[in-house]
Amino acid sequence: MSTMATYSFLPWVRQGIANQIEGQSGNRATIPVELTLVGETLDNGSETRPPIKKDIEIYGPGDITGIASKAIIRMEPGNRITNFEPNYLPFIEFYDEDMPWRYSPVKPQEHRLLPWIMLVVLKEDEFKDGKNIKERPLPYIRPEARAKFPSADQLWAWAHVHVNKTVIDETFLSEDAEAIQEQLASVLDEDPDMAYSRIMCPRKLEANTAYHAFLVPVFESGRRAGVGKDPFDANADEMAWNDANPDELPYYHRYYFRTGTVGDFEYLVRLLEPQPVDSRVGLRDMDVQKPGANIEGIRDDSEVSEEQKLDGILKLGGALRIPDIFYSPEEFAVVEKYRKWATLNGTESYPHPFQEDLAAFINLTDSYEVVDAGQANKDSGITEVSLGDEVTEIDPDTDYDIEHNPDPLITAPLYGRWHALAKRLLKEREGSDISPNNNWIHELNLDPRWRVASGFGTKIVQENQEDYMKAAWEQIGDVLESNKKIRGAQLAKETTYIWHQSHMKTIKEQRPEKWAMLAAPLHKRVTHDFEFQENGTVTHNRHTIYHQVNRSRIPRAALSVSMRKFTRPRGTLMKRLPFDDDITPDNLLDRINKGEVSAAPERETPPEILTPKDLYEETRPKNVPGFVIDLLSEYPWMKWFPLLLAILLFIILIFVNPGTTFYSVGIVFAAAMVYLYRRFSTWSKQQSAAESVLEENQTPEAVDDLPRSPDFRISTPEENFTPSRGTEDSEEAGRFKKALKDAYTFVEESVRQSQSQPKPALDISLVNDVMFESLDPEITIPRWVWGSVIIPDRIRDQLKEEFVEAMAYPEIDLPMYKPLVDQSSELFLPNINHIAQNSISILETNQKFIESYMVGLNHEFARELLWREYPTDQRGSYFRQFWEARGYFDSEDLTEEELKEKLKDIPQLHRWSKYSDLGDHDHREAEGEDEEVVLVIRGELLKKYPNAVIYAQRAVWKDEDGEHVLNGDSDAIDPTKERDLRPLSEEEQGNPPRTVLKSPLYEAKVEPDIYFFGFDLTVCEAKGGTGKESEPVDERCAGEGITWDDPGWFFVIKERPGEPRFGLGAGDESHMEDGKLEVWNDLGWIDIDSGEGFIDISGDTPTITVNQILEDGSVKKEQQSEDLHIEWNKEMSSAELAYILYQVPVLVAIHATEMLPDIDE
Repeated sequence: MSTMATYSFLPWVRQGIANQIEGQSGNRATIPVELTLVGETLDNGSETRPPIKKDIEIYGPGDITGIASKAIIRMEPGNRITNFEPNYLPFIEFYDEDMPWRYSPVKPQEHRLLPWIMLVVLKEDEFKDGKNIKERPLPYIRPEARAKFPSADQLWAWAHVHVNKTVIDETFLSEDAEAIQEQLASVLDEDPDMAYSRIMCPRKLEANTAYHAFLVPVFESGRRAGVGKDPFDANADEMAWNDANPDELPYYHRYYFRTGTVGDFEYLVRLLEPQPVDSRVGLRDMDVQKPGANIEGIRDDSEVSEEQKLDGILKLGGALRIPDIFYSPEEFAVVEKYRKWATLNGTESYPHPFQEDLAAFINLTDSYEVVDAGQANKDSGITEVSLGDEVTEIDPDTDYDIEHNPDPLITAPLYGRWHALAKRLLKEREGSDISPNNNWIHELNLDPRWRVASGFGTKIVQENQEDYMKAAWEQIGDVLESNKKIRGAQLAKETTYIWHQSHMKTIKEQRPEKWAMLAAPLHKRVTHDFEFQENGTVTHNRHTIYHQVNRSRIPRAALSVSMRKFTRPRGTLMKRLPFDDDITPDNLLDRINKGEVSAAPERETPPEILTPKDLYEETRPKNVPGFVIDLLSEYPWMKWFPLLLAILLFIILIFVNPGTTFYSVGIVFAAAMVYLYRRFSTWSKQQSAAESVLEENQTPEAVDDLPRSPDFRISTPEENFTPSRGTEDSEEAGRFKKALKDAYTFVEESVRQSQSQPKPALDISLVNDVMFESLDPEITIPRWVWGSVIIPDRIRDQLKEEFVEAMAYPEIDLPMYKPLVDQSSELFLPNINHIAQNSISILETNQKFIESYMVGLNHEFARELLWREYPTDQRGSYFRQFWEARGYFDSEDLTEEELKEKLKDIPQLHRWSKYSDLGDHDHREAEGEDEEVVLVIRGELLKKYPNAVIYAQRAVWKDEDGEHVLNGDSDAIDPTKERDLRPLSEEEQGNPPRTVLKSPLYEAKVEPDIYFFGFDLTVCEAKGGTGKESEPVDERCAGEGITWDDPGWFFVIKERPGEPRFGLGAGDESHMEDGKLEVWNDLGWIDIDSGEGFIDISGDTPTITVNQILEDGSVKKEQQSEDLHIEWNKEMSSAELAYILYQVPVLVAIHATEMLPDIDE
């Protein structure tokens, strides 16, 4: 068994009784079974009979006439695939781990076991489909004699088990079958999907060829059963084919595929050669001696030195250019000469005479608006094309030059005029200088290089105008219909405003109650922040006016339509009511609000009804002074006061002579006090009994104060029964008190619930003001219109402050480099054909060209929209996407709109500052940032593998021991060691920071095989430093802050990881030396004996090892340390073979310095 990363390969697996196979009987395998009978005799003894031995047949290939399609989980290649790599092996995978060996009728030979099915791949001319399927369980083919089948005695090598987890502990190879079986069972118990089986076809495929793959029986019994013949006529271990092909071969499954061109990912990526791009790429000559329109061209002055001469040409660029650090100082001086042609590289003043004439020619458009054409032409001051040495006078009656031409001329466009709000260049109408006169709009319009780029954009729009207009009308939705509604609403708003101010305002101010009733139907639709006070806390809550009125003293009926009818001034009711100065028709709501008027006065109890109050009056003590009753009610203890006085007096009289007058009077007074005490007690009891019937005293607590009675019972009045008092209640008294308490509780809660809380007064003045403001047509009509028209949100957001027609502009979110490339790839990148085949290089963006081209697109489309009466103001930025940015990896979790805006190549044109320069408007970079590096790949790789992963990764220096220098210790850097990829920490693995790993910002493609990938890096950042403090970096890179110890960046091309694939390397170049390889991924078809077009594992198989000596610091060392455990030899198992043939996903990293020229050389 062998393992690869987290993959484990097993040579075979059998489950159940198949592991006990010992022989064959007929066409089936047999397992020995021994039966021993043990029984009890009649005398309670036991008897054992001699064992019965029997060979039991088990199902074999001859018993199988079909395989369910759901048993197959994957085919490689998939059905109908047309570009399969010819150096790879086709295979088929099964969900069941034991499927290839389940019905095999033979025993394993050590680590080899023949499967009962095999995958056979045939060309279309190597077989014919069987036609007579009568009484044949399976479809079949008739192989031709030239058909190639894998060697029958080597079929064990092409079936194995794949486990997505290691099943051995800390070893690379293991032959401990028992431990492996136990570990495999544990893995499958945890997750049955972790393992599956695979059958490969070892045939070497040809390029650009059609093949059919068949899953066929390996044994003759299975073949005979599939074609309807008796399988018992074949021996169990007889093969379906040997030296001769079978005449008929049934199949369980079939699929079709075609191979592509030679080369897999590894082969094609090895072909790529990092190199500097050809110096001719990105520039071409543009003749500027005769620009036309009768304007003098750009010519060298006679006093100009030879080094500064332009020879009548400028260098026209494209969207990309060669980085400045490609050039030596001498070459860069030539580049700068053409870049700064207008000032002769700073030796002459700006503007150039050609630019003055061109500006005057463009300005004629504006001049025609203020003066007649003849006068404007005369005042233009344009220097016309020289007539040569012979000076010829012009007859104004027959010939016209610009100065004498009375007719308006067709002038050149002022690109970006609407976006920059510019009508003229260099000079104002009155002749003063425009300031600034060297900003982006001047450079774009007065430099032929950038005017041409804008012209490209103009031509693109003109040729695709119908498509772009269709997209524009589709985007705008129902804006035209909406604008019609808006215009009508604007009229309604103005007329309604007059009614609002003249009539509604007058009613509100002069008759506020009338206004309150008039606005009442809209109370449910208007909200306001009202102040509430609760438990001393003031809060503000937003409610509708309707809710606020409902919680006030004013009932809804007072504001209803019926109420307005009843209270109309000329109504019968209002004429008959006796109004006075205090009660008027206009203060009803105010009086209701103050509580003076109520539609529902308090209820009065009819005098005929006996109330608890009446009962109280009947039962309370009679002929007793009221103040005495009040005192006894308020101070129950007062009834004891006379008794206390009598007792005190008796005590005193004990010490007094009985015959004295004082004694007699004392006796009388004491008796009077005792009598008074008795009267007070009687009155107190009568008063308590009377008060008990009052509602306020019928409480659950009052029940607890009732006296206790041991003989209480419910009786009728006729019984005249009076219960006695005691210390305990009878059972019936307890139930009665409980029921009475429940009744009192119910009544008490009912009363509490029925009591209404007093409602607050309504702030009528506030409500009137809120309603008046809410009905302002300046608010209501726009709000109603915006809710009923269909306008894109991005347009609606621009109209929030003003109620005007929608001046919409479309957004064409197409990568606009594509139509430019479709026009001509030379317009996109001059001399693009000089990019070498199978090369990888770097360029940088030419932002000035991109911005000029985009301005041309937007300018021309604005003119087209104006012509088509599109509702726009010509200042929209319709095209802002130059590159294709759909592949950008969002690591910031942006919203769809945020990401869409982030990926735009230029900001909105109307936001370009008048003080900015052309080239300052890269939407992804801060103003003034350098150009971005663009990786250029030309070759078949991305054409065949468009999903390859491309990214940039930070480099890291190594020290003299080959270890990474990650601690910033510059002194430890060994520049003789190759730089390596900076490793990612565990925290960085999930979401790598862009300071370490950068995915492309955008990409582009030029058919058929040139690909471009832009990165958020400058060329200097990608290049890095020299690694030697004694060798400083280029001064142009030093200006960007690049230091000598900066490691720079790698550009990585990585095969996208996916499902496992198997095969051998392509090509005619061998990587083997003396039977040794560096890693197994280097093993190619050229290194093995493929026999008759198949991988051959026989006695003649050579021994190949992986122990070729590697260079120090080689990235293959880790892989080689694992591959060393496996040898290619005649004794290897199918698991070891699977490990060798497994194709590890390829990763190639190329440092930027490999694609830059060595200027020192």
